[in-house]
Amino acid sequence: MTRLRETLLWALPGRGLRVLAALAALAGVVAVLAGGASWPHLDGPTDRWAALTTAPGPVARLAAATWAAGAAGALVLLQVVTGAAVMARLGLEPATPADGVVERRVVALAVGAWAWSLGLLVFAALGALGPGAVVALAAVSLGAAARWGSPPAPDPAPEGEASRWRWVPSIALLLWALPLLPQALLPNWDWDAALHHLPMAQRLLEGRAWEVDLDCAAFAAPFGAHLTYAALMAIGAGGGVAAYNLSLTFGTLLATVSIGRAIGGPRAGRWTGAVLVTVNIVWELGLDARVDAGLTFAVTAGALALVRWTQDRCPGRLATAGAALGLALAYKASAPLMVVVLGGCWAALVLVDRARGAALPGARPLALGLVLLAAPALFPYGRNLLATGDPLYPHLRKARYVDREGNLRPLAPDQAALVATRPVRDEDLADTRYAWANAEPGAAGQAPRSLLTPAIFSSPRRFSRKPLHEVGVFFPLALLLPLLAPSRSGLWLLAAGGLMFVAVGAQTTLLRYALPAFPLLAAAAGVALGGVRRRVPLVLVGLALSGHAGLQSWLEWRKLRELDPGGWFAGRVDEASWASQVGYNGVRAWLPTAFELNRRAAAGELGPAPKLFLVAEGKGDRLLVPYAPDQSWHGATWLTLLTRQGGDVAAAVAELEARGFTHIVVNHGYMAHNVGYAPSLRERVRLSLHTLSELERREARSAAEHEQERVVVIELSRERERLR
Repeated sequence: MTRLRETLLWALPGRGLRVLAALAALAGVVAVLAGGASWPHLDGPTDRWAALTTAPGPVARLAAATWAAGAAGALVLLQVVTGAAVMARLGLEPATPADGVVERRVVALAVGAWAWSLGLLVFAALGALGPGAVVALAAVSLGAAARWGSPPAPDPAPEGEASRWRWVPSIALLLWALPLLPQALLPNWDWDAALHHLPMAQRLLEGRAWEVDLDCAAFAAPFGAHLTYAALMAIGAGGGVAAYNLSLTFGTLLATVSIGRAIGGPRAGRWTGAVLVTVNIVWELGLDARVDAGLTFAVTAGALALVRWTQDRCPGRLATAGAALGLALAYKASAPLMVVVLGGCWAALVLVDRARGAALPGARPLALGLVLLAAPALFPYGRNLLATGDPLYPHLRKARYVDREGNLRPLAPDQAALVATRPVRDEDLADTRYAWANAEPGAAGQAPRSLLTPAIFSSPRRFSRKPLHEVGVFFPLALLLPLLAPSRSGLWLLAAGGLMFVAVGAQTTLLRYALPAFPLLAAAAGVALGGVRRRVPLVLVGLALSGHAGLQSWLEWRKLRELDPGGWFAGRVDEASWASQVGYNGVRAWLPTAFELNRRAAAGELGPAPKLFLVAEGKGDRLLVPYAPDQSWHGATWLTLLTRQGGDVAAAVAELEARGFTHIVVNHGYMAHNVGYAPSLRERVRLSLHTLSELERREARSAAEHEQERVVVIELSRERERLR
């Protein structure tokens, strides 16, 4: 137990453990005072609907928030402890570490998150992911710390920092981040989290880790992050998912600062942190239940390990990098490209050193690094390979579907043939509700083709789907690094970050896909600024950075006010009312629709066993009725169904009924909003509309109309009788 206590104190030094224990006790007391109201037992749709439409009061609401924040913090602590134990057991630290106090804990967090991801994956593959699995893994973590996790060598003293000023950057960062903290404990209002990520975590809790949904490719993505979300949801702390991601974002900041310190010293580290603070999209994505925050942390931690390897050639660094980048592979399907870029830059450096007479890395540490790299991602990629022949389904071999004979076929050519044989005339969509489908694509069709344009600075809203997703204007200072602070490690970092941004940015127009490149470029910019010795330019840059950060903080305060945190945390508003007002990414229509469907289901108005087939809609986060999602905007699931049935609408309806569906929910507004952005899909959208309009002629119930969304609900049993 002494070794366990020492490891916990190493992971959370000073008064950290006392503060954490006090928070845990506070959560328990508040929960008792709340009479357990913050964790209701929800046994069915009626009970869950009652929970969504009940304002519990301030005590229960604050108890739930405290529990969620405490669970997220405890998970981070357990992962740091686990990482320290794994590193001690495998001997991954150098004999005389040059790492800073913070850096070593950041690396331990990355290794611990890797180990937890692997452990949760085992339970998910067995269909046993639940509260018991979380408790078991926590016990294993503490047991490993007690057995192996003695603290590594003493932390080196801070390098040349005056102790009386040591806390100034931390206090400034805390004041700047104050508007972010309550946002992380509000209910989810992010579009993609509701569409992909939270439903994916729910699927894992339901024991569906082996399933590959051909129609919804997002459910075939790697699910390393979703395992963690499912773990929090399993213990009633689903509200802590964003808090956990925000913790990882702070971990990204610390890892980035550590990269700057490792290359250019404490001065470069401080400038690195200042630059990254101004890259607002990094912080914004830390407030969502997406996977980008974790992916960015993992890639940055891997880059930190490789930077350290360029300096001390410690074999354990390769294993640490393998674990961090293996975690990245388990987070997102775009991670292999980033891992290839980092690995390619490292291999190039090895070859250059070899040409100069240096020895190659040993086979054993290299093999260990590769094993750690592959372990967390083997299951999701292997599952996809077995089911579809494409480990990154559908990115390598494109989407597939099962035809009427049960054969797996490429979807695109068969769907194109269907569209060609069933052209839709303008008069077929003469109804004024479909006027947008007859219009030619306008300015929206001229959207940017990639991120490799200066417009990402001048017009960031063209490259994102949420406000405040901006990159700032300071990380391009990285380009000055070869002139101001050339060094072997610095040039390697600049090459890795630049190539990563170019490789990803050439293929997408969404800034968040290139997110892991920004910390590396911010570190390169910090190293470049650390090489400047003239006071005047540094003062000007410092003022510009401070002004930009202050503006961002003010905008975050303004956004927080719009989210009504007072009403939420005071328990004056129920979740259904709050979410209907806030919407997803500011679009409110789907939530009133979902809540109307929930109400009708709870009242028995949708029949005894309702099941919804969604078209151009898939945000099932708060939809309590069983459903099959469509994660496209152009009605991909309906078109796949039509393709399988040769365009026969009656046969498509019969198949849906045979599969237990009772209603089709069509989001026309979402199609209308997006059709201009992808003119190549226009004819598919028109075919979807035309065939669905055949089912709507008796005017199905319109559930909501607002901005992007106009949703129509079609009852299948009545349509079957009419089609006959």
